[in-house]
Amino acid sequence: MSRRLQDYRFDQSHYERPTQKWVCGWAAEGKACGIGPDRKGRCMAARECAPKKNGARWKCARASAFGGACDAGPLPDGACSSVVPPCRPVLNARARRGALSRWASALMFGLIFLLLSGDAGREFISPGPLTVHHGTVGRRCENCHAVFQGGLTKWVRAAMTSGSARDDSGLCLGCHTLGDQALRPHTSSPEKLARITSKIRKRPPPAGGSPALFLASLLDLRGGQTGGAKLACAVCHKEHRGRKFDLTAMDNRRCQACHVHPYGDFGTSHPEFTRFPYGRRTRLIFDHVSHPKHFRKKGLLKKGDPLPCGRCHERSPAGGEMLMKGFGESCAFCHEADIRAEGIPIFTLPALDLDTLRDADVDVGEWPEDAQEEEITAFMGLLLASDPGFAKVEAALDDDDDEKQVVAAGRLARLVKALLFDLSIKGQQGFRDRLVKALGRSLSEGETLGLIMQMPVQVVRKAQRSWLPKLEPEMARWKTAEKKKSDGGEGGKKDRQAKASSDEGSSAADAWRREDFSLIYRPTGHADRFVRGWLDLSVKGRRGSALEKIFTALTDAASLPNLCGKCHSVDKIGGVRRVNWEEKRLGSDGKDFNRFIHAPHLTLGDGKGCFTCHRPGRNTADLYKDFNPAKYNGNFKRIKKAECAACHKKAEAPEGCLTCHNYHIGEKGKGGGRLHAGTAKGIP
Repeated sequence: MSRRLQDYRFDQSHYERPTQKWVCGWAAEGKACGIGPDRKGRCMAARECAPKKNGARWKCARASAFGGACDAGPLPDGACSSVVPPCRPVLNARARRGALSRWASALMFGLIFLLLSGDAGREFISPGPLTVHHGTVGRRCENCHAVFQGGLTKWVRAAMTSGSARDDSGLCLGCHTLGDQALRPHTSSPEKLARITSKIRKRPPPAGGSPALFLASLLDLRGGQTGGAKLACAVCHKEHRGRKFDLTAMDNRRCQACHVHPYGDFGTSHPEFTRFPYGRRTRLIFDHVSHPKHFRKKGLLKKGDPLPCGRCHERSPAGGEMLMKGFGESCAFCHEADIRAEGIPIFTLPALDLDTLRDADVDVGEWPEDAQEEEITAFMGLLLASDPGFAKVEAALDDDDDEKQVVAAGRLARLVKALLFDLSIKGQQGFRDRLVKALGRSLSEGETLGLIMQMPVQVVRKAQRSWLPKLEPEMARWKTAEKKKSDGGEGGKKDRQAKASSDEGSSAADAWRREDFSLIYRPTGHADRFVRGWLDLSVKGRRGSALEKIFTALTDAASLPNLCGKCHSVDKIGGVRRVNWEEKRLGSDGKDFNRFIHAPHLTLGDGKGCFTCHRPGRNTADLYKDFNPAKYNGNFKRIKKAECAACHKKAEAPEGCLTCHNYHIGEKGKGGGRLHAGTAKGIP
């Protein structure tokens, strides 16, 4: 038989309902009224009871707690005869406790706000000291925490919510320049990350699979796998951990939380190297296999000795990369004289079959019988192209019709004379005017200086007077015959201008000279501005164009002079060719995924030095025949993972991800994750 635990009848129970925070004022004396106060704490009792009618009579209903039925009983109209004096309702225990808690909380928060309002408050809430790198920056919290810029209210709101870390990252980027993609994984665009991920998914997982315990430990970190979404700096860099704390330190679990194929340790499950450390051919052409014989001839190397790497290479100041020394230190001993010895034919009088031209009544005027050159130079081809008739002459000379060839040869002679006339009368201005017409665009002062290199008028005029002393009257006669405006009246003026400019001279101007029937430019030394200027211009020439012919003349090993092309390679990337004037300098303008610090490794290998890792391989003679930099057939064999794993293992050398990999990659200030060509792309 069930029974109720408590009697809830009004005259039997003193149960206080939680929703009724006020109780009768007589409750302390055990005489609380049955009806109690209302919700606002006002007394509602006027009489001791509410009489009940029993038939025709009214009966007292006073509770037994108040003495039971009264002797007087109800009035004839049924009203209680006992008037209750009104009481003062009081709060129940629960309501009093709540009020006490609220006042205590208000007092506590008031004290906290008062404490935090001063400088001591910031010190009080600081989780710990900053690293030495941020010690000065962090003197004011708002320098690194965005919520501190909004006052005390935002502090409290930030403490109750999440999401402020990404706002703080914006303040980090005020000092750290990482480009437009700074907060994306690896500071790379989502598109690039997607391409890399797609390639990696196609690779087999690491040998033996990923360790189960390692995969389980990643469960709490997989939130970082955002698919290219922005990540706050604080995800990886934790501050307030002491002055000596390493902000860049990262364990392998955190690095690999987002990776497609996580692995255990370097030696057993890291993927094998594929293109390490060479991802492309070198920018400077140098054969480490064939050069020892040249060194021995010069007395720089004894037979059987290894290459003296330190003669050409030196450590970077930070010890990370091995850099090339300058030309003067590493190459000039053998090659400086070769550069100065080579001369570049700029203008020449081509050989003509004068007897055949006379028999065909083709008048070429004065022409030296002993001119032996077979064809015009590539530079002349570009300057002659400024004349609209030159293209027809070239086409006719290639025609199988002998008659057309003879006529074209005569026309070519006149064009060559007109070019020589312009150069001897107008000098550098004539050279520049021809270039502008041929190129179809203007030239800056810097371009003009490099492409003309202060060509001295006096040298050209001496050559003209020696080869074709009657050139000026001939030009006047031809122009008259063609019914063009005579240039005779202006000739003297231009001649005077030429004489006025003939006093100009410099080391660059001294490089111009006449040899036989050619006007020669002899480079002033390494990094000659004239040669570099023409290579930078001609490398952009289309196939078969005059510029392309100049480029071939300066770089083709089968032609003379092959000056710069002996050492400086040419790359074609995205359809655009460029000359590699400098060797790769990793770290000067950005970073890639992989890194290797040479300094601590140079003392390894039982005295073998560089050859501990760089083992001689094959010759590179055929490596630079085309312009594809991705081809690699280097002097040294590729390095295998096992060679590194021999030292980099537990309890010996470090083997963490950041030992060999960078997280932030790409050009400084641009982001986007551009990988530098020629770096170790093969480490996944």
